[in-house]
Amino acid sequence: MSEAIGEIQEGLEKKNDSQCKDGLCKLAGLCKSLGNCKKIGDCMACQLNRLAQCKSECRGACEKNGGDKVAKTNSPSQSWGKGASGNPNDGKATDLQASRREEQLSSSQGDGPSESEVIEAPEGEQSAARAYAQRYQKFRSQAEAVLDNEPLPLGHRETVRQYFENIRPDKDATGEL
Repeated sequence: MSEAIGEIQEGLEKKNDSQCKDGLCKLAGLCKSLGNCKKIGDCMACQLNRLAQCKSECRGACEKNGGDKVAKTNSPSQSWGKGASGNPNDGKATDLQASRREEQLSSSQGDGPSESEVIEAPEGEQSAARAYAQRYQKFRSQAEAVLDNEPLPLGHRETVRQYFENIRPDKDATGEL
């Protein structure tokens, strides 16, 4: 790179256009090759993260079949975050279906004016479902980008993926997914 810049400088000092052009061509070629190296490095890092994810899944399958168990401990360790996260969906799931009732209230009209107001309409529910689906897509893509680019401990990758699978909006509720 310094040779190319030296050639450009010499061409400028001598007012030699062809020498400047040659130096700029060499510099452009070097920049292009460095850009390609960076792209290759990014792709390799992504593939390394996917390989780590695959190894984590294989290790989890071995543990389910009676392999080395990773037990929860409260004592300090230098190898934190390197074990499998186990199955975060063990145990009773939270029941999110609430019992809802819609009631129509009536009253007897007395002295003074009376008013009624609709607080919630079906259009509002659809609007909320669409907004939720849009935010879900945004944060899901951000999480995938982090999973591909950041060196997360192997045990945490599957937990993040399962989390986003569990909060994925229904197709029927949004009509968009």
